[in-house]
Amino acid sequence: MYKRAAALPLLASLVFPVMADDAKMLPEGVLRTIIAPSQTTVDEVFDDNGDRQDTASGQITATTLSLALEYGVNDWITAGLQWAPGYVLSGGVEDNDSVDLSGANDIFLGAKLSLLGKQGLSPSDNMRFAITPGIKIPLSTYDAAEERQNIIDSKDFKTARTDRGAWGLGPGCALRIRLPGNA
Repeated sequence: MYKRAAALPLLASLVFPVMADDAKMLPEGVLRTIIAPSQTTVDEVFDDNGDRQDTASGQITATTLSLALEYGVNDWITAGLQWAPGYVLSGGVEDNDSVDLSGANDIFLGAKLSLLGKQGLSPSDNMRFAITPGIKIPLSTYDAAEERQNIIDSKDFKTARTDRGAWGLGPGCALRIRLPGNA
């Protein structure tokens, strides 16, 4: 397990060139909105060895609505708000009507700053480099003691949220180098 976790940073560093087009910016004054409804069904999980197993509790389903807004502040700054997975409209576990999966997930608020590129802070025709600082803002709360008591009292209960309702701060970046003969 730990060997796989140690390999993740290496794999992530190899992905940056694949995502290089993320260094493109929205033009000044342009607003882009994305609304993404989704239906998720899970009936298998992975064990500690990475092998598939049927879920112990039965099939899990969730209907989710996600939202993203991006705005071109100027030619080298794009502000963004992402609410994904957003709001779980409905969801449950097969053969267990007591589980309530609905509720809000956290929002990510950030900006993409083009430091190097055609419209970047430092102009370049051959290279693009952008950083994306941001902050995760918790919208949900989870009271484990209260939910435990709900289970004991045979009331509807919420499972633990994946986002844990914690604040987060972090950077990201994208780099693109145009080699001679490539678009």
